[in-house]
Amino acid sequence: MAISRSLLFVLLVAVCAAYDNGQYDGPDEVELRLLEPAVVPDPVDGVSRWWYTPSQKAHIYRHKYPKNIEAQPRQGEDLRLPGDIMPRLYTIRLLPFIEVGNWTTDGYVEIVVDCVISTVNISMNSLDLTIDLASVTVADVQTGNPIDVVNFIDEQSTRELITIQVSQPLTVGRQYRITMKFISILNALLAGFYRSSYVENGETKYLAVTQFEATDARRSFPCFDEPTMKANFTVTVGRPETWTSTSNMPLITTEPIVGMPGYVWDNYQTSVIMSSYLVAFMVSEFIGIPAEPGLSNVEFRIWARADARNLTDYSRDIGPRILEFFESFYNIDYPLPKQDMAAIPDFAAGAMENWGLITYREQYLLVDPNTATARAIQLAAVVSAHELAHQWFGNLVTMDWWNALWLNEGFASYMEYLGTDAVEPDFKMNDQFILENLQYVFGIDALETSRPINIEVNTPAEINSMFDAISYEKGSCVIRMCADFIGFETFQRGLTRYLNDNAYGNAGQDNLWAALQTQADSENVLLPATVKEIMDTWTFKMGFPLITVTRNYQTGGAIVTQNRFLLRKSNDTTDPIVYQWWVPLTYTSDYTQATKRDWLSVNEVSKTLTSLGAAANQWVIFNVDQQNYYRVAYDAANYGLIRDQLIADHQRVSDNNRAQLLDDAFTLALIESIAYSEALDLTLYLKNERDYVPWHAVLSELNYIDIMLYNLVEFPNWKVTSHSTNQLTKFLYGTSTFPRTEYSKMKLGLLFALLMLSFVTVSSIQPVFRNAPNSHGIRVRRYDPMIDMKSEEFLLKYFKYKWIAKCYKKGQCHNDHGYERQSYGYSQSSYGGHGGYSESSYGGEKSKGKGKGKGGGGSYGGGGSYGGGGGGGSYRGGHGSDGYGMESKGKGDDGGDDYGGGGGGSYGGQSKGKGKGKGGGGDSYGGGGGDSYGGGGGDSYGGTSKGKGQSYGGGGSYGGGGHSGKSKGKGKGGGYGGGYGGGYGGGYGGRSGGRRIQWIW
Repeated sequence: MAISRSLLFVLLVAVCAAYDNGQYDGPDEVELRLLEPAVVPDPVDGVSRWWYTPSQKAHIYRHKYPKNIEAQPRQGEDLRLPGDIMPRLYTIRLLPFIEVGNWTTDGYVEIVVDCVISTVNISMNSLDLTIDLASVTVADVQTGNPIDVVNFIDEQSTRELITIQVSQPLTVGRQYRITMKFISILNALLAGFYRSSYVENGETKYLAVTQFEATDARRSFPCFDEPTMKANFTVTVGRPETWTSTSNMPLITTEPIVGMPGYVWDNYQTSVIMSSYLVAFMVSEFIGIPAEPGLSNVEFRIWARADARNLTDYSRDIGPRILEFFESFYNIDYPLPKQDMAAIPDFAAGAMENWGLITYREQYLLVDPNTATARAIQLAAVVSAHELAHQWFGNLVTMDWWNALWLNEGFASYMEYLGTDAVEPDFKMNDQFILENLQYVFGIDALETSRPINIEVNTPAEINSMFDAISYEKGSCVIRMCADFIGFETFQRGLTRYLNDNAYGNAGQDNLWAALQTQADSENVLLPATVKEIMDTWTFKMGFPLITVTRNYQTGGAIVTQNRFLLRKSNDTTDPIVYQWWVPLTYTSDYTQATKRDWLSVNEVSKTLTSLGAAANQWVIFNVDQQNYYRVAYDAANYGLIRDQLIADHQRVSDNNRAQLLDDAFTLALIESIAYSEALDLTLYLKNERDYVPWHAVLSELNYIDIMLYNLVEFPNWKVTSHSTNQLTKFLYGTSTFPRTEYSKMKLGLLFALLMLSFVTVSSIQPVFRNAPNSHGIRVRRYDPMIDMKSEEFLLKYFKYKWIAKCYKKGQCHNDHGYERQSYGYSQSSYGGHGGYSESSYGGEKSKGKGKGKGGGGSYGGGGSYGGGGGGGSYRGGHGSDGYGMESKGKGDDGGDDYGGGGGGSYGGQSKGKGKGKGGGGDSYGGGGGDSYGGGGGDSYGGTSKGKGQSYGGGGSYGGGGHSGKSKGKGKGGGYGGGYGGGYGGGYGGRSGGRRIQWIW
């Protein structure tokens, strides 16, 4: 309980300090968090272990988790339109009755079509429509002559089709006009033309709006509802004259509806050529708020509830600027005269990229930057960038069928980071990509139940299942990788070529590869294979490789191998697919030098690199900035070199690669590919980490440990620690109004709480970790004194320096308040009075003390913690041994109790110590003796002070008589009442005596 109580004290003060910086305004979407306490049962077979997806990101568009698509070849193909008739122009007239008890729409559609294959059957899509059979007509456009309709086949309930049979074959090359009237339902399914509601001034109000992607335009009007069947659309919408409407194109005229007083028709300009799923219209009492003039050449408006007008400013500002960025990036003007964005109260997706009328869930469009969380603001920018990117990728050029959905969604998921970064550079979106997309989808794509990016689908259910993390996140990752190995500027020009070549049409992934190949050839970019050959290995195979690097330190080379990475492997060996890829290898040992590049071919399991360009004592890191879609494992020696570099100067390694190292290592430890000690070693530098990206990565891994350990009886301290961390994380990350960027919020909140807690949580479970049953699959190493030492150091250094020392201003504080050089707390040269902590000492100057009682003298290791000058055994007593003490003396006895061990000086400084009782005595982290986390007295983080304490943890715990130079204090009683009373009382009180701090629960 000792560590748990210290943690709670840190939480209490940190939360109070954080509360001063923002007000509680209710929870928002929490992204970086430790999970709520939950029971995690063993798998039902009693043998298997749980796999783990290292992120909890909620999808902001549609489905996030992949569905197990098991479409057999050509399954459901009879649901596809035959393709003998192609639409050219729709004229649509809709009059919705947005009334309780009615909820219907009177509709009329006229479609001009081309006959490309002679037929007597005109098939189109329709679903849940009541069609007036007497109104169905077919006529030759050129002559005006009608063609007799001899039969009407209604298969809406089974195939979502209707078929008009005519008396004579249609002639290839001629145009025909098809007309019909129908009634549709304003459903509550959030699909098709549906109804929504909201409350304004206590009154429930309604609206009607569309959501057609993927296959729901057919719910609104009969149409050729496939992406290749593009056409122009002329839309007319009826409405009450006091309401408003909007559609893809600008409004031309408004006229009264004859015979319906109080109703009008809104006639809209004919659209550009587009797919049916992009058609949109809305009838509501919303108001349209224009953007400020001059932000864009395109007319820009936000449509929202009248009482939400004040929440539109942010989106009206960033929207036009993102649009202009994409115009510049693609070197192609936005092709429509206006861009509307509508905030819908009830919306199934996060947003929908309807050309010229983007619809949003309210929370992603309506934000107040003065009160919203940083997360909410960032999501508003990201979602806008995603949907505006679609105006080119998806709208101007559309995938030829839904198997290539990733061309739409993968590109938008990649471009959203570039677009957001252009208008909000403080968000550092390009750094966040590896967290939100790459490392997230790794956890899904490492399952045997994943799927390739490009897979055959035919039915609406199969199509809807494509809206998942594989299309979005993995699609964006392989695009980013392609941009890296081709070269970003070459890639950018290749995209412009692709868009120009296929504008207002459809394309498959081969069209994209061809455009990129042509551009690469024109710029003399040398590749080991064609772009198509390389990228097909990533789009037609599920999964990704683990690249294992085994260095030869004598020759300077390495053997590099590729194997499919799986979180769990089944015994099924029937998969005929060879899981090998064209793998772009990038590596460095110095980020100031050019990145070195090589390739593993699809036919190579391993390859020898003759020279890495690094000496035997230099680290090498592969997958520079994690631009490529694979994980990396190293030999133990290279892990050690990387660890040492991170501890010495972590900024010599890029922030993205620091995040990669942590994420890869913990995931490899999870599957027992490397020891957990290798992963935990990489965390030893984290007390110096100030960047959001590595912390996000490692805290995601602590999520897993939290889940695994929370309710295990073998880890009694974990539950309190986990719950406390949860509460603070929620407060800091979900409800506080910190400054607007993720980064500044991390510095104000997580960097002064979760930073230290990451060490404390590990420390809190260590005393019982050794006894964890192997059946739980836990491979975290046994107690390591370094972790405990660093956690205590971090607590004192950051907790006191940043939170308690209120008088601290630019390094100046009065002696009596406990912060100053050569005084209490923290300075560049001391850590607890005269010489308490510095590069050469960790235990005070020639201090003395005496301790006795249960637990022995030393903290987590007897007389000398972390070795000590003859310190005792670590963790559970043990035998006396020399350690890291400098000119220190001590005596250690074999045996001892938990937290016990021998005696002697601890990690420095000419100190002496002696103790009696179970486990011996000595000094902990210095001081004259005694123990922390144990009975007896003495001082921890010493100085020249003295102290005396009694009982487990009393008095001498965390300092005995006090931390500051020449101060004294005394505390009694169990737990931290005495410990912090003596320790912090003496320390924080400067030269005054210690005083007890009362706990507040």
